[in-house]
Amino acid sequence: MTDQTKRKPLRLLVVEDECLIAFELSDFLEDLDHQVVGMAAAPDQALRLFREPGGQIDAALVDANSGGQSSAPIISALVAAKVPFAITSGYDATELEALGIAGVQIAMAYTRNQISRILQSLTGPCD
Repeated sequence: MTDQTKRKPLRLLVVEDECLIAFELSDFLEDLDHQVVGMAAAPDQALRLFREPGGQIDAALVDANSGGQSSAPIISALVAAKVPFAITSGYDATELEALGIAGVQIAMAYTRNQISRILQSLTGPCD
């Protein structure tokens, strides 16, 4: 039995403005038996999804620059709510800092196995 079959499915928010990347990431997450409870193309849309009643999430994967805007507002909300997240971006640390963003990063082009490892590091060991 692999780690991914032993762990509890996570409820995840995906913030990504490139449709193909968003759907590929969603497919990766569903292949890992997790549930994508929201997909947003811009930080303001992500904030609305995040704040919806019953919209509780276990973690988020957030593109650093979505819809031409810094994702700092949604990242700040995640930090305040103590929701773990990873930044999905092709930007380097200097570019992220210029956007006002810091956190665990998974560089584009990532694989399903990289996503699995990042989620495990964010949310703890398997059940």
